[in-house]
Amino acid sequence: MIRRTFFQTLAAALLPNPVIAMANDEPPGHEPPALALPSTAPIQDPEWLQEWRKIPKVEIYAKDLECHDDPQQCAMAEVIMRYIPGNIPLTFRYSGGTEPGAVRTVRPILLFYPDYCPHRMFYEDPTELPEFNQTPFYLLAWCQSRNAPRTFRLDRMQANFL
Repeated sequence: MIRRTFFQTLAAALLPNPVIAMANDEPPGHEPPALALPSTAPIQDPEWLQEWRKIPKVEIYAKDLECHDDPQQCAMAEVIMRYIPGNIPLTFRYSGGTEPGAVRTVRPILLFYPDYCPHRMFYEDPTELPEFNQTPFYLLAWCQSRNAPRTFRLDRMQANFL
C-alpha cells in the first residue's frame, strides 16, 4: 500500500494529467505524502574561482613581451596575438585542466596577465607577489569542445600551430 501511494505521488508530480489505473485502497479523504523533489538551486562556484574572477586582467601587447623572462611564453604570445583580431580558431594540446593532454580548439579573445598588486590581501607575505617578468601569461578563449569561455596558461600549452 505504501509503494502504491509513492508511485501515485510520483506520477502526479511528473505527469501533467496522470491516469492511474490502480484500485484506491486508501480511506476517503486520505492524502498521499508529499514527494520531496531534488533542489534546483544553481551550483555555486568554488571560492578560489570567485577570487580569481575578482583579480583584474591586464591585456598584453607586443611591447610587453620585451620585459618577460620566458622566451617560450613570449613566442606563444606573439603567435596568439595574430589570431585574436581575426577570431581565427587555434588548436593546441593543453597539459592543465580537467583533462591533461587534451587537444583543444579555441577562438582566442584576450591575452592577459593577472594584476595581483591591488589584491595583496590574498598573500600572507607580500614578498610572494610574482614580478611581471615571471608572471605566467593567460589566454581567455571560447573553447569549442566545451562550448564555453575558458582560461588557459600559456606555459601549459603545446602548440600545434607554430
